[in-house]
Amino acid sequence: MAKKHGLHADMPPPAVGGGSPLIKLFLRHLANAGKAKGTLRNYRDTLTLFLGYFDHQDPGAITTDMLDEFFEDLRIKRSPATVNLMKSAVRSFYQYLLDGDKIVKDPSRRIKNEKAVRKSPGIFSVEQLRAFLKAMADAIGDPPRPGPMRDSMMFQMAYNTGLRVGELVQVNIEDVDGKRTLEVIGKGKKLDTVPLNLTIRSALRRYLSWRKAQKVKDGKALFVNRLGKRITTRGVEFQLENWLKKAKIDAKLSPHSLRHTFGTNIMRASRNIRTTQRLLRHANVTTTQIYTHVDDDQTRSAVENLN
Repeated sequence: MAKKHGLHADMPPPAVGGGSPLIKLFLRHLANAGKAKGTLRNYRDTLTLFLGYFDHQDPGAITTDMLDEFFEDLRIKRSPATVNLMKSAVRSFYQYLLDGDKIVKDPSRRIKNEKAVRKSPGIFSVEQLRAFLKAMADAIGDPPRPGPMRDSMMFQMAYNTGLRVGELVQVNIEDVDGKRTLEVIGKGKKLDTVPLNLTIRSALRRYLSWRKAQKVKDGKALFVNRLGKRITTRGVEFQLENWLKKAKIDAKLSPHSLRHTFGTNIMRASRNIRTTQRLLRHANVTTTQIYTHVDDDQTRSAVENLN
């Protein structure tokens, strides 16, 4: 076997395609099939790492035992869920090669998924959410500072709508200007309608009055970065981490925690799993069942408070 490079989890992924024509052809195939840009990036990074591990030798020469070795190394620094996503990329790649008669045997067909325990994202407590939003509001100033002004609106919107971070960054000014609902392209490229409550409509009126006066490169995007371009999901994550520190909140929270907090509070207020499912836009109610712990907590509390 050729000398392998090994894995360095802290290193950034190589350039697009890693110089491999096969990866480039595979990604083009996926793009033509309508795969999302995020999926293409993930597959690109995984496959570049994968082929680099074996010094970019012919994928047809890589055996099942070699694949086992690669994934064993991955387990050291990657979560089971991440390893499973990477396995999916490798399997899809080999299926493409097999279908195109570029290999005669698929070494990935016997690779089984990791047993992953599904963990709920953290949620903001009432006190944490108040401190988090207050830190941004206090920093806006007069005249408004662009960063705090944008972030205050951005995170208020994330919490009050339950938008996924990928959906949040794609919102345009025209999507919310004077609207009571927001149409988004959700999972599976499905068109979803999201209600905009009074809190968000009032905040948007103030924000849009300021935002429309800003001369930036991207005149359509609701939220832009310091370069005037549409903010990225990583930019949202970075800003959330920044404001958590400023609010002195020491907890493992992410942009998805705002969506999870939204779902938890909707379940607590409505006590109706179907309402929660509708507002979170889950295709299957079983996905929403994670929020039934709210009722369990309330039930236990009621029993404990019996005289």
